[in-house]
Amino acid sequence: MPAGRLRLLHTHLLVRGGARTPRRPFPPESYWKATLLNEALLQRLRREGGVGAFGARKSLPSVASDGPAASDDSIWGQLTTRGADESRAVGARLERWLAEREEWRAQDDMNVDASEVDADEAAKHRMEGDDSQAGRTRRSRRGALPLAVVAMPESNSELTARAVLSGLSLPPELRVPLDTSSGARLSIESWSADVVAGEGRAARLVFDPWAADDPVADVEARQDVALDLLELLGLDSSAFASMEGASWPRLLDVAECSATCGLLPHGELSPSTRRVLFTAPLRAARALVASHLDGEGVGLLAPLLRTLLTPSVRASRAATRERIRISVLPGFSMLCWAAALSLERAAIWPAPSMSYIVETLRDDATAEVYLRTWQFRDAWEVRPSWHLAQGPPRLCEVFDHIHPFVGVPLTAVDAAGFGDEAPLKANAAAPAASRV
Repeated sequence: MPAGRLRLLHTHLLVRGGARTPRRPFPPESYWKATLLNEALLQRLRREGGVGAFGARKSLPSVASDGPAASDDSIWGQLTTRGADESRAVGARLERWLAEREEWRAQDDMNVDASEVDADEAAKHRMEGDDSQAGRTRRSRRGALPLAVVAMPESNSELTARAVLSGLSLPPELRVPLDTSSGARLSIESWSADVVAGEGRAARLVFDPWAADDPVADVEARQDVALDLLELLGLDSSAFASMEGASWPRLLDVAECSATCGLLPHGELSPSTRRVLFTAPLRAARALVASHLDGEGVGLLAPLLRTLLTPSVRASRAATRERIRISVLPGFSMLCWAAALSLERAAIWPAPSMSYIVETLRDDATAEVYLRTWQFRDAWEVRPSWHLAQGPPRLCEVFDHIHPFVGVPLTAVDAAGFGDEAPLKANAAAPAASRV
């Protein structure tokens, strides 16, 4: 339990990619085209989400002036208009969250003094909009504090990051670095056998977290879900060919995109289908965690956890000026992160644009460093199940718990992070069979 006042060192926003179209072709194609960003909204994201990407990445979609992208390849796995709106709302919520933090003002190294705007006048300016002095002060403050963004090297992830940034009051001239090289480490390969075979890649990993104890029952369950989905969507038997033998990631992708984009008749899945579908990724995440604890893990969790914890380590040792980081994660990676840290209240399949806040804090009395996790939308504090004391867990306790996954104790981590990045780069270079 902290003995003194906790001072904020670093704020890390973990956000899942926004609502998108299915990753692989699925009917009706014309409907999915209509959900994509139009040219005006795409240009607005490129303008307001002022990021400069570096690292290997896919190009952003090219949109025709008369509407959504017309080429077949450009409509699958792309951010939708709803996804952009929800991600922008996350950025606006982050703006308010940071403004309410007293530590935020105390740590500002900006040129504008926040004390110049008293509480009454600031309230009046907020009512007048962002062109007021309070709005200009917030934009200056956000621009002065170091901000980094990490995203997957794909257009959906990059556009989600731009949408989140567009919700912040950033100065128009500010260019925020978007790191897609580190973002590649945020993906957990699902290694589903049929997906690997379909993409012509050979699986390099012995352990498959999606494998079932009873393969025959698993195939029957997936077939039942596929038939139920086709019936709910009103598709004929000719569409069954694209779903026959589909993996759990593929079924979950189709079901979630259809529900999010309003293709289902009642706006939701049937209770039985929902229960089976959303149990599958949780079972896979727990199997992956258990494989590491049994000494049979394949090391897939190490790049993810190292990438997410490095900002906290660097901030705790004053090895960086960065104070805010935004990481755009795939849904399965977010679920594996929660399972590895034993965040039971977060161990559910995250909806598109679902987000968490991880705060790195230092106790003024003891200089101990703590990690506090919030479910961002409802501002619920989420604590690990193994942490029974009052207050957030210490950073060293978190490292003790995840040692089987990362293989490095906190005492061996240098001030710059985890030191040897070679294992991370080797793992990130492995082909990703499927990202959910």
